[in-house]
Amino acid sequence: MKKFWKYILLPLLAVSLSSCVSNVSYQEYAEEDKYLIGSQTYEGVVKELNIDWRVGKIQLQDDTCGECNRISFWEDDSLLENQKVRTYFHDGILDVKFWKSGYSSILPNSSSKNLTISATSYVFEKLNIKLTSGSFNYHADITAEEAKIEITSGKVHLGELNTKRFEYKQSSGEFTIERLFADEAELEMTSGNIHVSGELKTKKFESKQTSGSLKIGQLYAEEADIEMTSGLFKSFVAQTTEKVNIEFSSGKAEITVGTNATFYVSKSSGDVHCEKEARHPADGVYYIGEGGTEFNVKFTSGSLYIK
Repeated sequence: MKKFWKYILLPLLAVSLSSCVSNVSYQEYAEEDKYLIGSQTYEGVVKELNIDWRVGKIQLQDDTCGECNRISFWEDDSLLENQKVRTYFHDGILDVKFWKSGYSSILPNSSSKNLTISATSYVFEKLNIKLTSGSFNYHADITAEEAKIEITSGKVHLGELNTKRFEYKQSSGEFTIERLFADEAELEMTSGNIHVSGELKTKKFESKQTSGSLKIGQLYAEEADIEMTSGLFKSFVAQTTEKVNIEFSSGKAEITVGTNATFYVSKSSGDVHCEKEARHPADGVYYIGEGGTEFNVKFTSGSLYIK
């Protein structure tokens, strides 16, 4: 009987431990001796914020110190010194590293590397976020001339982002943003989910996805290019949008339009479902209302829904 429980309980214990233990390695980085160790507060204007994080949760919050310029970082003080956050503030640039350069260690719980950032202003010239896993959260407004977010897995949730250029890359995971305003916006996804719950306003929008889903509440763009191997693209496209090019091998594109739009559809197989009253002056042409936004849709198989 003892052997029976041994064979049952030990594997279960191993599974339980493996679910909360992480073996984390971090790359070497230059000028390690210039980085401060552990929780810190910096006075001054941060023009560029660069964060490179492995696991755990990054939470941004507001600092209500009045008219001062201040940004603070803090995490669990019980961490080993080699495991504590590293920060380096120089020439208006603030670099944030996960922990000691070239260090590897086992974390009994990823939440022990949660990082809280408090700042009086989230206005930058450049914002660069690199996240291996874990999460990055801020529900208010961020402004940056250039913003780049790259995640391997995990979750990113932002409120409103205003930028001239936004670049986002995702291997897997989930990216949610309430509103995005950019002159140029480029999204690249291998799998997972990207959701713009409200407006995405941009002059030029590009999206490439292997699989997963891309959902946009309201798309306003001069021109949009969307490529998809499989998965889902779903959006309301405003009439002020001039041209949308959509190409996918398989999957589903669900597009909601206003009273005027023109669709030019080329497909090898698959289905087109049009809920709008449309004229068909030629094969593959759907003329809605007086015409308007030009949609060029090409797919091998799958489904196109026009609503």
